[in-house]
Amino acid sequence: MPLIAPKLDDLDFATVETMLRERIPLVAPEWTDHNDSDPGIALIQLFAYLAEQVSYRLNRVPEKSYVEFLKLVGVRLTPAVAATTRMAFALTKPATATRLLIATGAQITAKAPKSPVFETDAPLDVLPAQIAALVTTSGDLITINRAGDTGPTATGVDPATYIAERYSLAWDGKTPKLKDMPTQPLPLFFKPAESKHTTLYIGLAFNRSLAAGFKGARASLHLQIDADELPEADASVEAGSAPLSVVNAFETGAILVQYAWFKPPGLGQTVGSWQDLSIVSDETEAWTRSGIVRFEVPTKIDPIPPGAWSDVEPGLAHPLIGALKTPVEDTPADVPISGWLRVTFAIPPRIAIRSLNFNTVVASNLKTIVGERLGRGTGKPGQVMALTQSNIAPGSLDLAGRDAANLLHPWTPVEDFDASGPNDRHYVIDAEAGAVIYGDGLRGRPPLATELMIAASYRYGGGVAGEVVTGAVSQPSGLPSAISAAFNVTPARGGRDAETVDAAKARAPHAFRSRGRAVTAADYVDAA
Repeated sequence: MPLIAPKLDDLDFATVETMLRERIPLVAPEWTDHNDSDPGIALIQLFAYLAEQVSYRLNRVPEKSYVEFLKLVGVRLTPAVAATTRMAFALTKPATATRLLIATGAQITAKAPKSPVFETDAPLDVLPAQIAALVTTSGDLITINRAGDTGPTATGVDPATYIAERYSLAWDGKTPKLKDMPTQPLPLFFKPAESKHTTLYIGLAFNRSLAAGFKGARASLHLQIDADELPEADASVEAGSAPLSVVNAFETGAILVQYAWFKPPGLGQTVGSWQDLSIVSDETEAWTRSGIVRFEVPTKIDPIPPGAWSDVEPGLAHPLIGALKTPVEDTPADVPISGWLRVTFAIPPRIAIRSLNFNTVVASNLKTIVGERLGRGTGKPGQVMALTQSNIAPGSLDLAGRDAANLLHPWTPVEDFDASGPNDRHYVIDAEAGAVIYGDGLRGRPPLATELMIAASYRYGGGVAGEVVTGAVSQPSGLPSAISAAFNVTPARGGRDAETVDAAKARAPHAFRSRGRAVTAADYVDAA
């Protein structure tokens, strides 16, 4: 027969009150008023109420025993998991900015109602550069005319149609604003007139001084495609609507994309030239998936001279002249761009981009605590010290002990004390509870009475409340004035609340059976 636990709390209020009322004629026949207004009945009801409370507490003893057993076998509640997103930063004036550092832990708050706080996971080396214009063409940006073309009038073609087939201003640097692009994705190669376009020109705004830190630097240009929020590492084509032949071209080693930069004419030269860009790595696979393009910034990259913008035909000026409304300092007035990059595609990807930015970093829904004192040791085995916060991020606790000579000694986290010696400064962290557990003197050394335990730093937080939409994390605090805006270009995903006791009790039999190993198919299912 099955194991059925006895129910200890079967004496509820109604049962006890009924039993006592039924005994009145036996013990006190003269008691005839059994209404609720009678003082004796009121005492019976009070007794029944208290009996129900005692019975409820009694039935929780098996549950407490079960929880204590879980502690003995090493089952702990899983802490909350933080949602993560990618943050992009916009510069106030890129043409006059200089290279700066945003330290790890810079905070950006999401919009109401829950307003979760996000912190950057790594330091960000901010380059004084950002995109200022995007243009797609079927050939050379400067000339527009193809070889042998005589212009629209001579061929009897409408000038607007003639230009549209050869040139398209995809983004003028202002509409939408850079900080609004994540929520208003910018389409590339989508217009019918762009069906013959194969080239993307990226106009940059940057500080042209060599001392500013952009020229000669190794830059990381992050591309975020609207349909590709979380690209898989082994996917060849994750987003866009490029034909299947793209995959075949990768397999055959065909060149799908080429990068170049414009080198202005030097001394004794009349025209500039397009030079191959030195690419370190390209995760975008011909701009079919989100990723980072790393390249060496040429030291001689500069604006295209005003005289190079030739007319389409006499009386019809180049369409880019005067089309860019956002001024960039220290650049020509007709086309205010600090420098140009050219991306030539074998198969142009039809994509909508949320972001094309040099300055991005991953951020998590966590907060950092620095320099927290846990207290002095006692020298006794099995000491437990509590952090002020719970749900500690894995691997984030930096624990040290300060001895009587004011020297700091680092302590090392371990999964358990099985391999610890009596002099090892080891500890086990209960991340969900925010508790630090020390050894017993045989396996792991407990803190001595002369030691002050200090949490140099740790991160805490997480939960489903941190899952917010694209563009919601946009309220930075304490950033340099050179940064005008911060915004998340992907939705914050991956947040999970801390495990409940009931969930841990359901997980416990699987954890006890597998004991950290995966052998059978069921073990792998439990681990997943």
